[in-house]
Amino acid sequence: MRTLTLPIDERLAGRTVKSLLAQELRMSESLIRRVKLRETGILLNGVRAFTTASVQAGPSRQPVGPGHDGDHHLCKKRLYA
Repeated sequence: MRTLTLPIDERLAGRTVKSLLAQELRMSESLIRRVKLRETGILLNGVRAFTTASVQAGPSRQPVGPGHDGDHHLCKKRLYA
């Protein structure tokens, strides 16, 4: 599974996780639905997050790089505030 990160700066602060996934990372509604059901599908500062959560600007606490686990059609999203 690919891991994508999105550092949150002042420009993105205050938006919901869902809006960032859809608009900044270009995820479709169906992909967001599938990914959010996975235990490590959507993380905010390393903790599982709801798509309705608002994000705040700040330094990234956990650096993350790209990786695969054989499930290439889904993306794991990590948002860092």
